[in-house]
Amino acid sequence: MNVGTPNPESQPAVVARRPRLLVALLVLLSAILVSSILYLRSSAWSPTRIGATTLVTEVSSGLPLEARVDTGAEMCSVHFEDIEIPNESPDPKANIGKTARLLLRNRMGESRWIEARLADHTSIRTADYSEGRYYIFLTLRLGTVEKKVLVTLNDRSEMKHPLLLGRNFLRGDFVVDVNLDNDDLD
Repeated sequence: MNVGTPNPESQPAVVARRPRLLVALLVLLSAILVSSILYLRSSAWSPTRIGATTLVTEVSSGLPLEARVDTGAEMCSVHFEDIEIPNESPDPKANIGKTARLLLRNRMGESRWIEARLADHTSIRTADYSEGRYYIFLTLRLGTVEKKVLVTLNDRSEMKHPLLLGRNFLRGDFVVDVNLDNDDLD
């Protein structure tokens, strides 16, 4: 018998085992796939449901702020009572990058000074008026979710809620359910 030549008597056994081996491999892979899908479904992330109003904490000061949830707003907006900008320039764009002190106040009358870097400035124009607004980054917490988001500074003194929660805070973590509206805030 030649060393390089396979034994013809053993070939049928090898050929016969191949389909069984292939079936066993497919069953094993199917079991792994099914168990992975079941695991992912059971541990899948699900967004937190919140109402149209909620209470959010500004993290650096610990100040609780009543918030109106607005899925139509691209970004958050916060009411401020006062702003102090060191070496303030009359040109708002020249103040970008400076650290400003801001006085935030909630509806319960609590107020706190915070410091934040002015990130940008924009002009808002409507048919009735034109005003400039600064942007800052704030870290906000709602439940266990904490995010650093871009926020416009705005005079919301005529509004019920000093904070407007926009999509930049809501995205990926919250779903709005108006049936869960927090009546205590209205």
